[in-house]
Amino acid sequence: MIVTLTDQQRRDTTDVYGNRAGATFESGRPTREGGLVQHAITPDPVCAPARPSLRTGLYPTATGVFRNGLPLPRDVPSLAEVFDAAGHATG
Repeated sequence: MIVTLTDQQRRDTTDVYGNRAGATFESGRPTREGGLVQHAITPDPVCAPARPSLRTGLYPTATGVFRNGLPLPRDVPSLAEVFDAAGHATG
């Protein structure tokens, strides 16, 4: 399984949805080979709370990052750390 999270990625910026700029060729390859996400949601409309939520699977209030300008506390485990602890290769 490969989990890829992009930041501020609009649908019309990807080659799989018709953008011919070539900027997302490699990120679009898995989609062209069989997996396409048709719908996506955000856990928060504000960027700083949304990013840690995507990295941890927790709501912004649970991560401690409920507004811009707050860092993710070091003691909050990320999905990569959980995957790594379960023996998956992470990077």
